[in-house]
Amino acid sequence: FFSFSDMIDIVDKKIPAKIVFEWYDYCLETEKSISLLPYTKGARHRKKKVYLSAPISGKKQSEVIYQFMVAESQAKQAGYDVVNTLTKGVEALGWSANWIDYMKLDIPLLATCDCIWFFSGDPDSKGVAIERAIANNFGIKTIEL
Repeated sequence: FFSFSDMIDIVDKKIPAKIVFEWYDYCLETEKSISLLPYTKGARHRKKKVYLSAPISGKKQSEVIYQFMVAESQAKQAGYDVVNTLTKGVEALGWSANWIDYMKLDIPLLATCDCIWFFSGDPDSKGVAIERAIANNFGIKTIEL
């Protein structure tokens, strides 16, 4: 799965081993190319952009902030440009806006991304379900963390 140039990219860009092995396992399971890594052939001129997705409504504010901070840190360590929907939404609308207003802000951001990371999954989350449907219809790579 790993070509010599892929290995050089992984070492040069200091992608954490944990991320590389998670991607390798994911690629084996889904028969995808390892080139989904942010710094492999064809991606040298720009980092891939990742959209972070997790349920927010009905969760404790401190729990949500912590989850998004950890995911953003992991994505940056892996070499991605990160679209953190939590910080974008709070910066634009504050904490008291309604769910629909956040989604109106988030959907155009998702459309600009190369992949979406789903973490802290909740099968009943409307927002996550909508983001997943959009990603699938737009051909955006989906990764479950």
